[in-house]
Amino acid sequence: MLRPLSTRATALSLAGAFVVCLAAAAALFPRSFPLISLDQRLTVGSAERAAEAFARAHGLPWDGERVAARFEGDGAAQTFLDLTGGADTVRAVARGTDHALYAWHVRRFSPGVVRETRVALAPDGRVIGFRRKLADADARPALASDSAQRLAEQVRDAWLGESPARWRLATTSYETKKESGRVDRTFTF
Repeated sequence: MLRPLSTRATALSLAGAFVVCLAAAAALFPRSFPLISLDQRLTVGSAERAAEAFARAHGLPWDGERVAARFEGDGAAQTFLDLTGGADTVRAVARGTDHALYAWHVRRFSPGVVRETRVALAPDGRVIGFRRKLADADARPALASDSAQRLAEQVRDAWLGESPARWRLATTSYETKKESGRVDRTFTF
């Protein structure tokens, strides 16, 4: 015959189960959600000022009525690193300077106008990318692929001030605009 547990026994059983669950959560949390320590030197305002200084120093148009800044992570890269190397690999990449898992993206634009300038900054303030978007109708001089790549390499070396040996070409792409016939080339290092 089964006898009901006393209230005290039930409370002790629940407390024991709670302690076991709490210990399991504490042990598994860092594996499920790896904590990352970032060397975050920028605020929204300092990211905007750094992007503007970079754009002006290198003749990128920094016109437009508005500036928008956002801080975001590269979730796809972080997931890949976590699945292939684990949390320690994610932390090592976040501490390094080869790839910024998190970045500030600062955009200067006018609402309703296609033209805009974007500058991407690592949390420590390094410029890691820039882009000038033009309207499809804007014509530009045509460059062959190899000439455009050499120009991109010259700009990369001069503007970033780093050794060319530090960079390698990862991908190239191009898009031909129907309105102007302009070929937009993208080089990712």
